[in-house]
Amino acid sequence: MCYSQFDGHESSDPYEVVASDSKSVVIRSVDSLSNENRLTQIHFEGRHYWICLGGMREFFKRIET
Repeated sequence: MCYSQFDGHESSDPYEVVASDSKSVVIRSVDSLSNENRLTQIHFEGRHYWICLGGMREFFKRIET
């Protein structure tokens, strides 16, 4: 499951790992708006990770729960 919080909204969505290498992973999830499968590559750099969104990157900080 992928859990997210943004601007007071919380969500949890299932995903499946379909490929990985030493610095990234590709996950398959279902787009909640189009109900279509989506592939996302997540890149890892130390305690941070990032994804591509169009022509930019969005960075996240890993937190311990």
